Amino acid sequence: KPTAKRELGKVTLSGAFRNDVKINASTVDVPMGILPQWAIPESNQSFVCQGSGVNRYFMVVRTNGTVNMARYGSASLSDVPVGSWLNISAVYSAKD
Repeated sequence: KPTAKRELGKVTLSGAFRNDVKINASTVDVPMGILPQWAIPESNQSFVCQGSGVNRYFMVVRTNGTVNMARYGSASLSDVPVGSWLNISAVYSAKD
């Protein structure tokens, strides 16, 4: 289960998502969730996170509170099959 925790000005996102639908490799900015106001970053934050198997994906946490993913794959981009794990591990400074 994805979680967000704030200590002083530092936010930690952790956990994982499993997608219910196939995501095509050409799809950009796939919504993963919306953060509570206290977890919004000072500036847009980008992370490379572990996906299922050897795959990785690009996750962006934006100043509007949205969390999106894109560019899933290993050596090249690939579709995200239904039921893939999209792990989250991110630490950043929160907006005051």
